[in-house]
Amino acid sequence: MVFSQSKDIKELLAINERFQKEDDEEESSINLLNQEKKQPKSYLRKSVVRDGIFRKAVVHTYNYKCAFCGMKVTMSIKQNIVDGAHIKPFAKFYDNRINNGISLCKNHHWAFDKGLFTITDDYKIIVSNNFLE
Repeated sequence: MVFSQSKDIKELLAINERFQKEDDEEESSINLLNQEKKQPKSYLRKSVVRDGIFRKAVVHTYNYKCAFCGMKVTMSIKQNIVDGAHIKPFAKFYDNRINNGISLCKNHHWAFDKGLFTITDDYKIIVSNNFLE
């Protein structure tokens, strides 16, 4: 799929919201571990699709630029240097909503995951004293 127009992004956002609602409903009735045991293939497939939608929507929202350094390198809509990163870790919060995403280049995504900088609730970037660029 190629998502290059705003209509396509609106569709991505709608799909993302549906995935999030489904996840919220599933978590309230079945714990995640039991779900994986019952339907591992369908759960993994759904997870891969959700991750792809999250990444594409977040990166598009930031105009394919790193929110930290502003770098933008694209070869096509499918190939660029930035990732859609989760602000609150997905493994801990299971939040794949677009507003939990930030577009970061590969280096800054790694640094963010290592805690070398963080983001406040009002979206300000706070850099660790240990982070020299």
